[in-house]
Amino acid sequence: MESFRSWHRYDTSHTKEREAYDHLKEAQVSGLVPRFFGTTKIDMMTTALHPSLSHINGLLLEYIPGRLMAKIRPGITITFEEAEVISQRVLELGRQLRRFGVRHSDVHVGNIILRAKDDSPVLIDWGRASLPVARATLSERWNNCSVQTDFHRDIRYLLRDGVYYEGPNDDEVYPPITAGGIWHRFRTPLSDQERIQFAQELGYHWANSEIDCLSAEEKALFYDEDTSVDINCGLRWKVKKGVKTRELDDPCPAE
Repeated sequence: MESFRSWHRYDTSHTKEREAYDHLKEAQVSGLVPRFFGTTKIDMMTTALHPSLSHINGLLLEYIPGRLMAKIRPGITITFEEAEVISQRVLELGRQLRRFGVRHSDVHVGNIILRAKDDSPVLIDWGRASLPVARATLSERWNNCSVQTDFHRDIRYLLRDGVYYEGPNDDEVYPPITAGGIWHRFRTPLSDQERIQFAQELGYHWANSEIDCLSAEEKALFYDEDTSVDINCGLRWKVKKGVKTRELDDPCPAE
């Protein structure tokens, strides 16, 4: 019974990944994901208890020479400046993939390869994928909550979490210092207007606490503090004049 459950789990993953690649043809051509060449059957090395368990369905995918993001340590094996350049490419990868309406459901540093030739990021392992809005309009695909979670929220978290893999078993390590895992050290700040809208939903205390928790270096670069403002009634931290800001979400691109 356990053999069947394992086979069924792998077969379900195979089906999800194959369906994802069927809807990501343009992304394959653009190099955002590996090229998909077809399917195959991999015979079991031991005698199966039932004919249905005699093989595993496989995928024929492009081999991508490069480095796994999880094996690189910003500030140690590459410079912070190099890490920031790669971070911007990863953010753009998310924006491009969001257009297709295919949810990955497993976005983390262990699933992004940087191509050897130019460090361009490629998102791999679509075995948990789903197609919530793959056939919908661009606006519906872009604004779907689950797709946005993957390619706007989670892709930013992976750049800030500071996780890397170590050892033969790829154990997750959360370094106690910035150097070693954090790719995107400084986020482009939300505009004051965006943060006011954010505060109207979750409260000014929450909006101010988000900034207060940042490093002293990041606050000094981007924000001015007004200690006369009650943290429950207004913005204590405001963006410095001349600093580039961003919106809470990226606007939907044109068709």
